[in-house]
Amino acid sequence: MNVENLYISLCKSRIVEELNLQNDALVQRDYEYLHKVIFEKSGIDLSTATLRRIWSDEHEGIPQAKTLDAMAQVLGYDGWHEFKKSNPIRQRSKNKILAKTASQLLIIVVIVLGGITIWRYWYSTDEFTVSLTPEKTQHEGVPATIGFNYDVSQVENQEVKIQLSWNPFEQVVLDPSKNFYTGTYFYPDYHEAKLLLEDEILASSYVHVTTPGWHGLIMRSGFDSNPIYVDQQDFLLGNRLIISEDLSGKYGLEQLDEMFSVFTFSNEAISQVSGDNFELKTSIKGLGYLKNRICSQTDIVIKGAANSIRIPISSKGCYGITALRCSDTMLSGKTNDLSLLSTDLLQNQMIRIKIRDNELSITVGENDPFRVTYDEPIGQLKVIKLIFIGYGEMGEFKLTYQDEALKHDALAPF
Repeated sequence: MNVENLYISLCKSRIVEELNLQNDALVQRDYEYLHKVIFEKSGIDLSTATLRRIWSDEHEGIPQAKTLDAMAQVLGYDGWHEFKKSNPIRQRSKNKILAKTASQLLIIVVIVLGGITIWRYWYSTDEFTVSLTPEKTQHEGVPATIGFNYDVSQVENQEVKIQLSWNPFEQVVLDPSKNFYTGTYFYPDYHEAKLLLEDEILASSYVHVTTPGWHGLIMRSGFDSNPIYVDQQDFLLGNRLIISEDLSGKYGLEQLDEMFSVFTFSNEAISQVSGDNFELKTSIKGLGYLKNRICSQTDIVIKGAANSIRIPISSKGCYGITALRCSDTMLSGKTNDLSLLSTDLLQNQMIRIKIRDNELSITVGENDPFRVTYDEPIGQLKVIKLIFIGYGEMGEFKLTYQDEALKHDALAPF
């Protein structure tokens, strides 16, 4: 076994240990859990089929770099290179290596003689063309049903799936003999629809689902495919946006083990603002944690036409289980000091965000600014979203571009 495969085996065993799985007896639900955790930790969507091949050592060669990065990020490392650097492996003796190599060569001969057809099935390098085109790229209001024209007829002997948004559990295998599929969006957002072959994106297209103004909803899990909409009269109170425990009876929240309050501004009013040159000031306040949760968190999500930003504001002492993303830069709280993004979330906190010259600056309350740089542009703004664990309140919102505060009726009450 070469050194890279040794690192892969080590990483797999560490992940299994971290997630309390049985390494020699993974079943489908374990792969689904791995899929969910890897996506949550890294934002990289690895199919259960890919994970099954990696964990059962059926993956020919070395997995792709982004796959290895995703696995390393589950363990709190920024990427595969950092994982290897932090876990040096000594080479085994030459005799053991030769013996292992001989047995591997024997296995390879058997595979070559009896498995060429299987290899071609999974790893065909034939080029093919696919397409994915939404009937419209913008729709106001949720739910929103959008039709997609697609062509995957050239992909033979392999399943191509369509994933309409950020939720990896909403994937559907497409019929290659057909060319039309409709999907229903329940979230206002800037959604990337993708055609997937395993964990490869074959084609993608964006759909902007907008709302006239601020939208409030409740998620019953991190991957809730059918959220609870909150009436505007219930969450828009004076100069505040608020989802509190007072609404639990009306919206049936009493028995929830997990819950997220979400305020979304997905409106063309902010499309004039560059995601690489703006300032945002807002105030947030958590209104109580769930009974079984020690740490709490509020995420500020800013999506542009090209890339996105996700800022985790954590309760004190909990930043180690968070991760910050700014375009192509991702910082895990396990390997980076994100303490400046921690505060008392039960108290009203002013959050100041500034982005200039490919540098993001975040100031939480009275903390010193936290700064991070990035390379890939964000693009024109599309969506601003605040996600509270449990109940939450937003009491101020000011978006400034080119030294002018953005003012628009859709921003009411701000």
